[in-house]
Amino acid sequence: MQKEIAVMKIGGAILKTSGDLSLVKNIVQNYCPKPTVLVFSAFSNLSRQLREIAFLARNSGLTAATEKFSNVEQNLLQFVDSSLGSTNLAAQSKSELNSLFEEFEKILFGISVTKELTPRTLDRVLSFGEYFSTTILASYLKSQEIDAEFCDAKQIIKTDSNYGMARPIYEQTRSEVVSKLLPLLEKSNLVFTQGFIGSTTEDIITTMGFESSSLTALLIANILDTKEVIFWTDVEGIRTADPKIVDSTSLIPYLSFDYATIASLNGLKLIHPAMIDYFKMKPQTSYIYRSAFKPENGETYIVQTTTAQPKMILVSEPCYLFENAQPENTNTLAKTKFELKSADSNLFAIEFVERFDTNQKLINIVTALNFEPKILAEITEKKFKEIIFFLCFAENKIAKFFVENDKVKEFVNELHRYI
Repeated sequence: MQKEIAVMKIGGAILKTSGDLSLVKNIVQNYCPKPTVLVFSAFSNLSRQLREIAFLARNSGLTAATEKFSNVEQNLLQFVDSSLGSTNLAAQSKSELNSLFEEFEKILFGISVTKELTPRTLDRVLSFGEYFSTTILASYLKSQEIDAEFCDAKQIIKTDSNYGMARPIYEQTRSEVVSKLLPLLEKSNLVFTQGFIGSTTEDIITTMGFESSSLTALLIANILDTKEVIFWTDVEGIRTADPKIVDSTSLIPYLSFDYATIASLNGLKLIHPAMIDYFKMKPQTSYIYRSAFKPENGETYIVQTTTAQPKMILVSEPCYLFENAQPENTNTLAKTKFELKSADSNLFAIEFVERFDTNQKLINIVTALNFEPKILAEITEKKFKEIIFFLCFAENKIAKFFVENDKVKEFVNELHRYI
């Protein structure tokens, strides 16, 4: 009879410094009584730094990219020194990292020569964040005498070739998990792997989109038929707004599958939209969001149904808003086309029609969920000068405010007062 297996995902946001590795030790020692699969994200902000470096290699050349990457290298090596000291494990970890650094720099060289950065190459670039991080984690776990086996996600998560937003191929992934991951749980009660990455059937590395590490955990949990999945984050459950932006937020104890779908599609970073299908496939499983810093300070359960319909405020990553084309008919009011793009690359573009005062702004999209129209009208009138553009889908109680980046904190705190 197969043992009951737990699956946990540890978010990169909790691993900002070497001291944060003690949080992993605490989780393993106090919350992993059963055979457990731990899914790790890359260390905080590491993937975004690598993305920026790749675009720098394409746009500005190898020298600029390698100079910036040298800072990443030094930070990772210092991470090793701080967490492992002058030990054989530290030396081994540095040796493995240096090999990865050399491999990464060869890819940067190729990008700088061709002046091309294809989605396939970018996926390869981003995957290094996971490999840098798990190299250090493996050494740290050994230093703490924690018996753990590593399973490379590239070997078990099989996806299509839609680079950047690859979708898992369920049956092939199931076969790989059963044949490669399960045997490791016979050797140790703890197996760890990376989130975010996978590979095609030809073993070409893919990524499943930012914030998709939780999707990896959920996919593995579904295959292993686990009874509980815990997502360890840097916040105390899912809140009414981002506590890094809003001064005082409230815990949302329960979110229904349907509400989680709406929130994920409108900017809730803790839930990847593709996770919803897996929630629905195993509705009796407990899906729990909990803080690694304060595990006792509340948690959120994602459940099949609940009567709770909480108000939420979600904030996008910074985006550039700039004029894309002149009006086709200059006699028609408000026909200037604008395009919305991410601040670090052309990841997405949304065209809409409106007239603005300037041709470029760094903005955030603030989404308000489940607010009454009367409240939205009041806040719109009160903060009119801070709102560039406003969309309201009254029937679904979804409103979107386009707000300049430097005014977001003030605006969101004001909006949160209506919760």
